[in-house]
Amino acid sequence: MSLVYMFVILVAAVGITLLVAIRIRRSVPKHVLQTNNEAAAVYVAILGVIYGVYLAFVIFALWEQRSRAEEHVETESAQLYVLFRLAREFPAPFGAQIIQEILAYNKEIVESEWPLMVKLELRELQQRSSKLDQIWEKSASFRPVAPADQVLYQQALEACEEVYVARRMRLLDAENGLGYFMWAMIILGGFTVIIPTLYLHVEHFSFLIVAKTCVVVLLMLTAYTIYDLERPFRGSWPVDPKPYLFIQERMERLMSEQGTLNSH
Repeated sequence: MSLVYMFVILVAAVGITLLVAIRIRRSVPKHVLQTNNEAAAVYVAILGVIYGVYLAFVIFALWEQRSRAEEHVETESAQLYVLFRLAREFPAPFGAQIIQEILAYNKEIVESEWPLMVKLELRELQQRSSKLDQIWEKSASFRPVAPADQVLYQQALEACEEVYVARRMRLLDAENGLGYFMWAMIILGGFTVIIPTLYLHVEHFSFLIVAKTCVVVLLMLTAYTIYDLERPFRGSWPVDPKPYLFIQERMERLMSEQGTLNSH
């Protein structure tokens, strides 16, 4: 949802609320509204606390979800770099082959998988094969002979397993959302808080306008914050692929330095 679209919705919500409040103020007698003030104030206070706690819980849960998504991305990139360093110690031709697959997989994450996660085209992403499978097959095909090679082989398989798990969790993070029921609770809860305030009587009409506008704006901004945090890989503050770009640069630099040394 763009900011322009959000602004249009916000203006429309404020306008509709003020029109309804003015209509009620003109159609319902003043003394009737005054008799409702005490009961409506208690009702609004109770609902406001309950709804506020609910919104706080939702935002906290989404914030934790984003933090976990960022952690999974960092774990995958870190373990992929560990696997790259281990592959450099593998004898030829296994080492060079695994390194090329690692570079290709890291590039696949940034250029292919990440745009699909942002667009929420996750079915296509989960159905197709990944270059990570080729990394596993190449690593598993190595047959160590010396004890040092056995240790290296075991460490490579463990790192590859960590990458597998982190990738799966990353895809699950991109797929997670609140669901229709949670959104229904957020929207209906906002209505249950706003509607009773329409029957409160205030003497100054300007205060009525300011109060209703502030309530609606605050609720709409809170809803937009929830919408923005719902998908950790999109929105105004998404989890970005910087860790993969960082290790890609380091791996290419190491490969370039190794090529320079070999040429001498």
